[in-house]
Amino acid sequence: MYLLQKPPRYNLTDVMGHFETDAKRNFIIVKRQLRGSNDKNVEYLMDALGRRVNRRGYLVDEAGNVVSKFGEIVVQRTDLDPRTDDIPAEIFKELFIPKQIARNQNYRSRRRAVTAGRRRK
Repeated sequence: MYLLQKPPRYNLTDVMGHFETDAKRNFIIVKRQLRGSNDKNVEYLMDALGRRVNRRGYLVDEAGNVVSKFGEIVVQRTDLDPRTDDIPAEIFKELFIPKQIARNQNYRSRRRAVTAGRRRK
């Protein structure tokens, strides 16, 4: 399922391309034609910085694996939903959600420490 036994945690911004948005706040994904290895034009989806992305806006490598902005393979192409190119929910929760929860818990613990030092009159 994963390349690693215990996958590292990522921010969603680590695997999303950089896009401009339209008036309805939808991403604008650009199609570009590049010359392939056998002299045929091949269409690729690109973000605003010229990096390859899939239909959902995730950064991908030549094989179609979802990669981070650092080039690390995060999710293999075979694990993506073949119809939508989306990351399945169970994989998404393991890779992204725990970091958000940890950040919220850290905020709560800092807030408790600040309010615990105050005295009521």
